[in-house]
Amino acid sequence: MPKGKVLILNCLLTFGFSSEKIRISLFLSVKEQMIEKINEPIQVIVKFEKGVLSPLFFSWRHRDYRIKKIEFVHAHHQGTAKLFFFSALGIEANYELIFNNQNFTWRLGKIETL
Repeated sequence: MPKGKVLILNCLLTFGFSSEKIRISLFLSVKEQMIEKINEPIQVIVKFEKGVLSPLFFSWRHRDYRIKKIEFVHAHHQGTAKLFFFSALGIEANYELIFNNQNFTWRLGKIETL
């Protein structure tokens, strides 16, 4: 499976004044995140309320995953089908869930480790 790396740099600058001198402290932390392309079928439990589809749980490779929050949704057409891409925040990772409104199937597009 192809993998990609994303480096997150966090920077904190602190300013302190002592004896009319300026002291600057710089702290850097690097967090490596892995993005793994999956593109496999999944089963999804959803809530459909007021015209909005919201995934709650999904099953993949005989394991269940809870979705804490949907960060954002975008859609695009693939032929006559409209694909909805859900960016889902889970407990262990972020997930890209893809819903095909033509054949009503779900796929796990990507996993991004936290």
